[in-house]
Amino acid sequence: MYIFKNWTLIDIYQLLFVHRFRSQQIIDFVDKFNSIEDFYKTFPKIETELIGDISKHYKDKIDNIIKVCGENDIEIITYWQEKYPLKLKEISSPPLILYKKGLFNFNDQKFVSVVGTRKYTTYGKLNTERFVSDLVKNNCVIVSGLATGIDTISHHTALANKGITIAVVASGLNKISPVYANNLANEIIKNGGAVVSEYPPDEAAKIGYFPQRNRIVSGISDATLVVESGEKGGSLITARFAFEQNRLVFAIPGNITSERSKGCNNLIKQDIAKICLDPSEIIVELGWNYNSKNAELKINFSSELDKLVYELIKYEPVTIDYLLNSLENNITEVSVSLFNLEFSGIIKQLPGKQYVRK
Repeated sequence: MYIFKNWTLIDIYQLLFVHRFRSQQIIDFVDKFNSIEDFYKTFPKIETELIGDISKHYKDKIDNIIKVCGENDIEIITYWQEKYPLKLKEISSPPLILYKKGLFNFNDQKFVSVVGTRKYTTYGKLNTERFVSDLVKNNCVIVSGLATGIDTISHHTALANKGITIAVVASGLNKISPVYANNLANEIIKNGGAVVSEYPPDEAAKIGYFPQRNRIVSGISDATLVVESGEKGGSLITARFAFEQNRLVFAIPGNITSERSKGCNNLIKQDIAKICLDPSEIIVELGWNYNSKNAELKINFSSELDKLVYELIKYEPVTIDYLLNSLENNITEVSVSLFNLEFSGIIKQLPGKQYVRK
């Protein structure tokens, strides 16, 4: 099966694995030559590398990759196919081959990547939930890296709001770990999203693969939002990739004394990221239509007190003492109101009997 001109998938694997050419070199070869035979006529010494045990080893490897993908419903998408994400073609080192699980079509969609620290705070978690919920309700596809922390909160929140989310992983699709990440990957696929990698299905994750993965997270996306980050971390690498790829970068500012906000604050300070205080700012900045009705929660309060209590509860946690000091009602009345609001699913209780909007 030809993927472009008279080039086949096997030919691309050959240049990649046997001859060890870089992605951009292979793209140039395919663009210049009509087939791999034409390429070898111009560079006959390279063809001699196909002889011997090394060549046989890689031929077996290539055959095995194709076989494993077929057995595990993994789609192989090359740079030259229509299914390949168009935005990825714009970056400086696009992956030649993507492995995808899920029926999702990458093109003609609005993508926002949402990333952050593994060791998040309540502030980071709540902002992730708030921003992702609003973005999903405005038909944005959420992209993240399936890592512990802000990444998984982003994926879970998108799914909870019946949205589409894409996970880009730093291992082969048969080697996703730990177990909870693999389970989440299956949920993403089941709900219309996709899990993507540039590594063959049985390739285990390596340290160097994570930064490489991050360039795909940002490269697929129209914009990247960093929710919470320390001074160092993968989310900052993603932000810098996005900046270099001429994508919009946003960061949610945080407390200047918080270790978990230093990364975001520095991105803003260095003019790498735009300060972002509301999800609507991302959509408007990208020139998309922001529908506030989609984001607003329509609430029918059962009493006037329920409405007053709700208005006092924002996205920062508040205590019951704060509510009692702000109202003229007693603790029993306020507790009943909190129960009503929590049962309705519009607020939630955090550890320490603190309350926030959902």
